[in-house]
Amino acid sequence: MAFSLEGLARLAVEEQQYERALKLAGAADGRRRTVVIPLPAVGHVEMERVLTRARDALSDANSRDAFARGQRLDDAELIAWLRREHLLPPVE
Repeated sequence: MAFSLEGLARLAVEEQQYERALKLAGAADGRRRTVVIPLPAVGHVEMERVLTRARDALSDANSRDAFARGQRLDDAELIAWLRREHLLPPVE
């Protein structure tokens, strides 16, 4: 799940949706911490490069807040948010 969230974060940066990107990255980080599987070093460097663009576009406070909001999402909240953001299809 974390890998997918990181991919969505990369796409969000490309679309200049910086707050969304940081929230997605925070959610990925939260999942990785829960299962104690850190992002590999190469992936970490790449993700930091991508997220630097997002952080540079926002204030420090907004950047930290978006990342922290993503980290705090439990699975149900994350899925609901992804659906609201149209990143997951609705339940039928």
